Amino acid sequence: MFDLPINREGEIVVISDGGTCIGTIPSAHDLSALGGGALRTHGGIAESHARFIPSYRLNDTYAERAARGGLRNFYIFDFAINGVVI
Repeated sequence: MFDLPINREGEIVVISDGGTCIGTIPSAHDLSALGGGALRTHGGIAESHARFIPSYRLNDTYAERAARGGLRNFYIFDFAINGVVI
């Protein structure tokens, strides 16, 4: 379901939705280094599907993959390196 390599899978998985950040209580974290900036989370279900628009036309193989749907945010690297016509 999450396309994780086997060495990244564990005994338990905790997944957040788009409005939830997983952690402890604010006093358990030193946020002073942020200088008033915001934190960014990684890995929630809401972040796994994202639109991406390549700057170049896709080759036929990658255009077919895109047309089938189910693209994930981390596929952009493969598409940008291997899937465009320059």
